[in-house]
Amino acid sequence: ISARLFTRGAETLRRCGPPGWRVCVSSGAGRSVPFPSGAGPTMSVPDYMQCAEDHQTLLVVVQPVGVVSEENFFRIYRRICSVSQVSVRDSQRQLYIRYRHHYPPENNEWGDFQTHRKAVGLITVTDCRSAKDWPQTFEKFHVQKELYGATLYDSRLLVFGLQGDLAEPPRTDVAFYPSYDDCASVERRVEDFIESLFIVLESKRLDRATDKSGDKIPLLCVPFEKKDFVGLDTDSRHYKRRCQGRMRKHVGDLCLQAGMLQDALVHYHMAVELLRAVNDFLWLGAALEGLCSASVICHYPGGTGGPAGGRRCQAGAPPAEAANRHRPGALTTNGINADTSTEIGRAKNCLSPEDIVDRYKEAISYYSKYKNAGVIELEACVKAVRVLAIQKRSMEASEFLQNAVYINLRQLSEEEKIQRYSVLSELYGLIGFRRKSAFFKRVAAMQCVAPSVAEPGWRACYKLLLETLPGYSLSLDPQDFSKGTHRGWAAVQMRLLHELVYASRRMGTPALAVRHLSFLLQTMLDFLSDQGEWVRWPAPGATAVRGALSWPGVPVPPALSLRRPLPTGPPARARRHGEEKKDVTQSLENYTSKCPGTMELISLPDGLTLPPVPFTKLPMVRHVKLLNLPASLRPQKVKSLLGPGVSTKSPFIYSPIIAHSRGEERSKKIDFQWVQGDVCEVQLMVYNPMPFELRVENMGLLTCGVEFESLPAALSLPAESGLYPVTLVGVPRTAGTITVNGYHTTVFGVFSDCLLDSLPGVKTSGSTVEVIPALPRLQISTSLPRSAHSLQPSSGDEVSTNVSVQLYNGETQQLVIKLENIGMEPLEKLEVTSKILTTKEKLHGDFLSWKLEDALAQFPLQPGKVATFTVSIKARLDFSCQESLLQDLSDDGISVSGFPLGSPFRQVVRPRAESKPGNPPDGSRPGDASPVKRGEEAWSGAELLRWRAVVLWGAGFSVFPPRVSGKQPH
Repeated sequence: ISARLFTRGAETLRRCGPPGWRVCVSSGAGRSVPFPSGAGPTMSVPDYMQCAEDHQTLLVVVQPVGVVSEENFFRIYRRICSVSQVSVRDSQRQLYIRYRHHYPPENNEWGDFQTHRKAVGLITVTDCRSAKDWPQTFEKFHVQKELYGATLYDSRLLVFGLQGDLAEPPRTDVAFYPSYDDCASVERRVEDFIESLFIVLESKRLDRATDKSGDKIPLLCVPFEKKDFVGLDTDSRHYKRRCQGRMRKHVGDLCLQAGMLQDALVHYHMAVELLRAVNDFLWLGAALEGLCSASVICHYPGGTGGPAGGRRCQAGAPPAEAANRHRPGALTTNGINADTSTEIGRAKNCLSPEDIVDRYKEAISYYSKYKNAGVIELEACVKAVRVLAIQKRSMEASEFLQNAVYINLRQLSEEEKIQRYSVLSELYGLIGFRRKSAFFKRVAAMQCVAPSVAEPGWRACYKLLLETLPGYSLSLDPQDFSKGTHRGWAAVQMRLLHELVYASRRMGTPALAVRHLSFLLQTMLDFLSDQGEWVRWPAPGATAVRGALSWPGVPVPPALSLRRPLPTGPPARARRHGEEKKDVTQSLENYTSKCPGTMELISLPDGLTLPPVPFTKLPMVRHVKLLNLPASLRPQKVKSLLGPGVSTKSPFIYSPIIAHSRGEERSKKIDFQWVQGDVCEVQLMVYNPMPFELRVENMGLLTCGVEFESLPAALSLPAESGLYPVTLVGVPRTAGTITVNGYHTTVFGVFSDCLLDSLPGVKTSGSTVEVIPALPRLQISTSLPRSAHSLQPSSGDEVSTNVSVQLYNGETQQLVIKLENIGMEPLEKLEVTSKILTTKEKLHGDFLSWKLEDALAQFPLQPGKVATFTVSIKARLDFSCQESLLQDLSDDGISVSGFPLGSPFRQVVRPRAESKPGNPPDGSRPGDASPVKRGEEAWSGAELLRWRAVVLWGAGFSVFPPRVSGKQPH
């Protein structure tokens, strides 16, 4: 199906209905008559673009003759169409022209029935390069005229490119132009041509209107009636009244075309009375339709045919009146001019808006009595719908459209069926029936790839399917489905998405298929059944499509129907659990094996852009928490280098602007820090909603602010698992402020970037954390064995290493401590302090002593280097109360802290007072010897802040009384 099918092809729309169906609108005013026995010529090509005001137009056919390029022809055709309204000289009347570049000759035979169907003018366009080709070109022009010769008033031939002069004298019906670019007088010649048509039209009108000899009035007939009147008594009064009534109706058509609206109304009323008296229902319907058209022109000078209809203004109305009619707000709710003073003159013969609809119903009921008048009936329904759309009477308009759906014409081609359903969709959209409009547009899409089509138009099918999305409350943006409740029928939406997937694959665009299938899985996951549904055959020959019966007469190609083999009886066993979800995911995996899903925008040829579809539900995330570093790696802020008397606070007491702007930052910012180069962790609580195991690959963090290396992870979640903790890790490579925006996954071959802001119902304790510059990392090892029991200091500090030693009272032992720089930064300085964790005075003398001169001589300690120092342990205890002493010592211990400081170029921190070993001051509490209090120092541009890594390790000592001969310590 070519793309032009949906542009210029609208002028030659054809349609048919399902065979065997027939619904007629009954007005209750008609009397029964036998159907005509003959099945003569039928007007088989309906014009769906017709509207009521087309009854006042003159039909002019514009066609190429010979070999004319399509581009050149339509350049001239558009210029000719611009002359759509011509003012008659020496008169206030207006002529309206309707142009067609293709018009079936069989439709021209109905020109006596309705004169606007008669081609009264012919304009041909041709190329003629030399004088010797002129005779052949002119002969083709005459052949073209013979097709419409019986009805043509006048004709013109436009010749382009002729070089030299012709020997024969110039003709009035031929115009020569050097080229398609040099033809400035085309519009002027077309206006002259229209004036010549008016002269012939006016002469015919006067000739028919002044004919008083009733005995000599010819009987006007439609093509299929000619054989039915053979042998009738032409002298009977019934026959004469029939002739008079039809001629009155014909004169009314001519008056309407000639711009004499009031005369046309009078003739139509007279024709209705005459034809109703003789039960001439076909022509009575035509007279009623003409009366409706004239009344519509009175009430709606702006037209009923959409933008094209806006070109018309009331015939004979002055410009001021026309401007008033087109003024915004000049129409009431039913489209009628609120100023009724100008309507008094025409109120006698003009129908009211309500009467217009009633007369349309009556006319259609008369047309329905004749099977050869299906096109007339169909077009009348379309005209009535356009009028009712302006009156905002949607329900009544839908009744006319429902009647049009079942009008049986003939067996039309697939192209004509596509056009039929497309126009029905447009009309339903015009009256606000969005879902009905989407239904017929989808039917048109199915028709593009029907089994009977030799070359299925998958691109046209896909384009039409996209246009149905708004009617089914469906959007291709996943963000529209993350807010509020679901809109629309999920079953219909899933079927439409399946059809988009299949059409995309048949178009040869697997990326589109993956995007649509990903969208289906993400947005319709809650509606995909965990257990397949059985559907019983409703009747022999019926088709069950995903649980819904196909509409009679609506084609559903096997490729798009997604049919399931249905049993004729009860199912032997239920389908396995998770059947539908499993089918969709397997299909997605098959597609992504050839074309992985990405997060890139997909641009379609018509300008539509498909946004990416992240899998935020596979798996579902319910909680996100940024974790602090382990205790041994947490940074500690050093005391201010400016001195204790310098304040780092702002000089301003209060600033509401700053307080307001920092409110959101405080809610998202976390009170701990990460360190550049250290592994950082984020914990997610996830669960699997699928009824089968879910494999998630390449799951990592999405961040912004600093350079961050995400270390992807892979996990496998059991079927329908509960909340499951997942820890994602990464390494910040630069210092600054980092924000965790979300995470990325690869599920079923689709790569997804899931942002925390787009996750519904996700709880997070903050997503922004400060990353400080890289710090030294010190690893401490000792010559003592590890302790089986860990120390629990009352200060709450975590101890990373525990060693133990047993001493007798008075015994001394050397403890070698090995310091290794395992980081990337040099160690500048080392401070060693001891702290007694017991609360009782039991030690006497120097329990621990050390010398750091040899170790400090190696500082700054470069990465990978090792330094050692020795700690001397002397046990001096008072055993005067031995029974309670050992019990009290069971919880005692000593911890040593190493303080590697910043880079060498920074200033050295102030020396701090060390607690004397073994003799803490009175009133001191555990933890008082620590030189750091977190959170006390604020950042200031004038002060240098230092960070240090704190490594705590503890030593447990068991001290026994002096050795006694023959006794072992216990």
